[in-house]
Amino acid sequence: MKLLHHSEPDPTNTTNDDKIGWHATPTGIWLWCLDGATLPTDVPSCCNHTTTWYVKILDHALRTATSQPHTTPTDALAQAIHAVTQQHPCPDADKNGPSATAIIAHYQPPKITWALLGDNTLLIQDHAGHLQHHTDTRLSTIAINQRTALKNAHNQSKTSFHQKLILAERDARNRPGGYWIAAANPTAANHALTGTEHNPHTIALLTDGATRLIEFELTNWQGLLDTLTTHGPAHLIHQTRRAEHTDPNGQLWPRSKCHDDATVLLCQLN
Repeated sequence: MKLLHHSEPDPTNTTNDDKIGWHATPTGIWLWCLDGATLPTDVPSCCNHTTTWYVKILDHALRTATSQPHTTPTDALAQAIHAVTQQHPCPDADKNGPSATAIIAHYQPPKITWALLGDNTLLIQDHAGHLQHHTDTRLSTIAINQRTALKNAHNQSKTSFHQKLILAERDARNRPGGYWIAAANPTAANHALTGTEHNPHTIALLTDGATRLIEFELTNWQGLLDTLTTHGPAHLIHQTRRAEHTDPNGQLWPRSKCHDDATVLLCQLN
């Protein structure tokens, strides 16, 4: 097995709220990828806990949860969220507290099982070369009007439109008809997208900041995976930064912010 990984913060920020982890247990190999949701300073929060704190504690809790025998990705995610909540008993934390997207995958030959909350991406290619990609797009169906307004806004007004989008998203967080994410309610894990694939050869976990070349329509999923396996995760993120810098104001590729934290975990099996 070969593991490659790379993670970079938004170039305009020294804090990186992405986190990856992996370890081997008697039941197989566990992989996970987290992306902390940005908490704008002008949007109320339930407490002083930061996104960075939340992702760090969730990462540690996932390592503990995946060390338990006979657990599943969904169970591990629920246990980890519960463990964080025990350290974070803030009123209304599920709606107005820090949160993160999450992928948890468990490779136990000959299959991989996984759970996914939020807009991270999981790529799985089998030995025959067939590629599957999985992304939770439920958040993108929420607050369409606010999302469109933000994408079309001039730089000077992006802050105001971003605030409106965050407030609209919070109203739909972790509730039926909305979207589901790791926050303060462990039952969110029961709403994760899940699946099982057999005979994987290559597995990649990516935060949305590392899949922008797809969003910009500069490659497809196979091309992105080929870049990863040929040149490595750091090269993919370098390509992403180069594309972002050619469109700093988001005129060609409208987006809420020029850059984002970008993280890749690549696992190539024998």
